[in-house]
Amino acid sequence: MKQSKRTLAKTVVILLDKHPVHQAMEALAQEMVRQRSTRDIDSMVHAIGAELYSAKKHLIAEVISAHPLSSSAKKYIEHFLKKKCKAKTVNIFYRIDSEIIGGIKIITPIGVLNLSIAEQLEQLKQYVS
Repeated sequence: MKQSKRTLAKTVVILLDKHPVHQAMEALAQEMVRQRSTRDIDSMVHAIGAELYSAKKHLIAEVISAHPLSSSAKKYIEHFLKKKCKAKTVNIFYRIDSEIIGGIKIITPIGVLNLSIAEQLEQLKQYVS
Protein backbone atom coordinates (compact mmCIF):
# COMPACT_ATOMS: atom_id res chain seq x y z
CA MET A 1 0.00 0.00 0.00
CA LYS A 2 1.37 3.39 -0.99
CA GLN A 3 1.78 5.88 1.85
CA SER A 4 1.25 9.61 1.43
CA LYS A 5 4.23 11.97 1.51
CA ARG A 6 2.97 13.43 4.77
CA THR A 7 2.78 9.98 6.39
CA LEU A 8 6.29 9.17 5.18
CA ALA A 9 7.56 12.54 6.45
CA LYS A 10 6.04 11.92 9.88
CA THR A 11 7.65 8.48 9.95
CA VAL A 12 11.05 9.95 9.05
CA VAL A 13 10.79 12.53 11.85
CA ILE A 14 9.99 9.73 14.33
CA LEU A 15 12.90 7.66 13.01
CA LEU A 16 15.25 10.64 13.41
CA ASP A 17 14.45 10.68 17.14
CA LYS A 18 15.43 7.04 17.53
CA HIS A 19 18.08 6.31 14.91
CA PRO A 20 21.10 7.94 13.24
CA VAL A 21 20.29 10.13 10.23
CA HIS A 22 21.82 7.69 7.73
CA GLN A 23 19.51 4.89 8.94
CA ALA A 24 16.41 7.07 8.69
CA MET A 25 17.39 8.21 5.20
CA GLU A 26 18.13 4.65 4.11
CA ALA A 27 14.69 3.54 5.30
CA LEU A 28 13.10 6.46 3.43
CA ALA A 29 15.03 5.65 0.25
CA GLN A 30 13.99 2.00 0.42
CA GLU A 31 10.35 2.95 0.87
CA MET A 32 10.44 5.46 -1.99
CA VAL A 33 11.98 2.83 -4.28
CA ARG A 34 9.35 0.31 -3.16
CA GLN A 35 6.59 2.82 -3.94
CA ARG A 36 8.27 3.81 -7.22
CA SER A 37 8.20 7.44 -6.15
CA THR A 38 11.88 8.37 -6.46
CA ARG A 39 10.99 11.19 -8.86
CA ASP A 40 9.22 12.91 -5.97
CA ILE A 41 12.39 13.42 -3.93
CA ASP A 42 12.16 17.24 -3.94
CA SER A 43 8.59 17.23 -2.67
CA MET A 44 9.53 14.55 -0.10
CA VAL A 45 12.36 16.72 1.23
CA HIS A 46 9.89 19.62 1.47
CA ALA A 47 7.37 17.41 3.32
CA ILE A 48 10.04 16.29 5.82
CA GLY A 49 11.03 19.92 6.39
CA ALA A 50 7.41 20.89 6.96
CA GLU A 51 6.94 18.00 9.40
CA LEU A 52 10.12 18.89 11.33
CA TYR A 53 8.80 22.43 11.68
CA SER A 54 5.30 21.34 12.64
CA ALA A 55 6.36 18.67 15.14
CA LYS A 56 9.49 20.17 16.64
CA LYS A 57 9.63 23.84 15.55
CA HIS A 58 12.87 22.96 13.75
CA LEU A 59 13.17 25.11 10.64
CA ILE A 60 15.24 24.15 7.62
CA ALA A 61 15.97 27.04 5.28
CA GLU A 62 17.83 27.59 2.04
CA VAL A 63 19.31 31.05 1.59
CA ILE A 64 20.32 32.03 -1.92
CA SER A 65 22.53 35.03 -2.57
CA ALA A 66 24.49 36.34 -5.52
CA HIS A 67 27.66 36.63 -3.44
CA PRO A 68 28.95 34.98 -0.25
CA LEU A 69 27.36 36.43 2.88
CA SER A 70 29.37 37.74 5.82
CA SER A 71 29.21 35.91 9.14
CA SER A 72 27.28 38.83 10.65
CA ALA A 73 24.71 38.65 7.84
CA LYS A 74 24.35 34.90 8.42
CA LYS A 75 23.83 35.45 12.16
CA TYR A 76 21.21 38.12 11.42
CA ILE A 77 19.36 35.77 9.03
CA GLU A 78 19.37 32.99 11.64
CA HIS A 79 18.03 35.34 14.32
CA PHE A 80 15.42 36.74 11.89
CA LEU A 81 14.17 33.25 10.97
CA LYS A 82 14.00 32.07 14.59
CA LYS A 83 12.04 35.16 15.60
CA LYS A 84 9.68 35.47 12.62
CA CYS A 85 8.98 31.74 12.34
CA LYS A 86 8.97 31.11 16.09
CA ALA A 87 11.46 28.29 15.52
CA LYS A 88 13.38 26.69 18.36
CA THR A 89 16.22 25.66 16.06
CA VAL A 90 17.24 26.58 12.53
CA ASN A 91 19.43 24.83 9.97
CA ILE A 92 20.38 27.08 7.09
CA PHE A 93 21.93 25.95 3.83
CA TYR A 94 23.57 28.72 1.83
CA ARG A 95 23.86 28.71 -1.94
CA ILE A 96 25.35 31.19 -4.40
CA ASP A 97 23.39 31.96 -7.58
CA SER A 98 24.58 34.94 -9.59
CA GLU A 99 21.28 35.01 -11.52
CA ILE A 100 19.53 36.70 -8.59
CA ILE A 101 21.92 39.64 -9.21
CA GLY A 102 21.85 40.83 -5.58
CA GLY A 103 19.84 40.60 -2.40
CA ILE A 104 18.72 37.26 -1.00
CA LYS A 105 16.02 34.66 -1.38
CA ILE A 106 15.00 32.57 1.65
CA ILE A 107 13.12 29.32 1.08
CA THR A 108 11.53 27.42 3.98
CA PRO A 109 8.78 24.80 4.18
CA ILE A 110 6.41 27.51 5.42
CA GLY A 111 7.13 30.15 2.80
CA VAL A 112 9.48 32.03 0.50
CA LEU A 113 10.88 35.50 1.04
CA ASN A 114 12.35 36.77 -2.21
CA LEU A 115 14.29 39.99 -1.74
CA SER A 116 16.47 39.48 -4.80
CA ILE A 117 17.15 42.21 -7.32
CA ALA A 118 16.09 39.79 -10.08
CA GLU A 119 12.66 39.50 -8.42
CA GLN A 120 12.36 43.27 -8.04
CA LEU A 121 13.23 43.74 -11.72
CA GLU A 122 10.63 41.11 -12.68
CA GLN A 123 7.97 42.90 -10.63
CA LEU A 124 8.92 46.21 -12.23
CA LYS A 125 8.74 44.62 -15.68
CA GLN A 126 5.23 43.30 -14.93
CA TYR A 127 4.16 46.67 -13.56
CA VAL A 128 5.35 48.53 -16.66
CA SER A 129 3.81 46.02 -19.12
